[in-house]
Amino acid sequence: MIKSSFFSLFILSLALLLDGVGIVKLTIFAAILHECGHILAYILLLKKIPVIRFSISGISMQFPQQQQKNEVLIIISGPLVNFIICALCYVYIVQVALTSFSLVFFMVNLVLGVLNSLPISFLDGGRLIITILPIKFHRLYYIISNILSVVFIAFLGACTVFLKVGALQKIMLCCFICYFLIKSYKDKLH
Repeated sequence: MIKSSFFSLFILSLALLLDGVGIVKLTIFAAILHECGHILAYILLLKKIPVIRFSISGISMQFPQQQQKNEVLIIISGPLVNFIICALCYVYIVQVALTSFSLVFFMVNLVLGVLNSLPISFLDGGRLIITILPIKFHRLYYIISNILSVVFIAFLGACTVFLKVGALQKIMLCCFICYFLIKSYKDKLH
């Protein structure tokens, strides 16, 4: 099952329309490959198809809590796909040719893999920590995660202000900042 809001589809359509260079297309493609890693692991381990949600912040998968081993494998499979793609792009760049596509696709997958590995509660790294951390430490982790979220949001804000990027990129960064603020606030409530 696939879920999405009209607003998310609108923002995605607008970003694709205004994407003159192709970075948004490559990022969406890398995000789809990332989620395909999660989906493939989910299907192989649980023999079911997960619920997939499209939102302004990207693509995510909803699944009920599983055995710890299965959940860890499902969580790490997304960033692992991005890092495998990075390795393949690197081999292509070194062995065949340095093309702008291969270099940009390498960078997009590297950034996506690293960002998703951060120990922030709503990213794969945060979900991994919550999965393997004993329950008695969850509250402490959420406090640390909220601080990391604020630092991450401040970093995105600084990028918006100081980077010499176009208006579309600044709008997209602002949307991500707003989403992360809302997501962090919702995580505090739980």
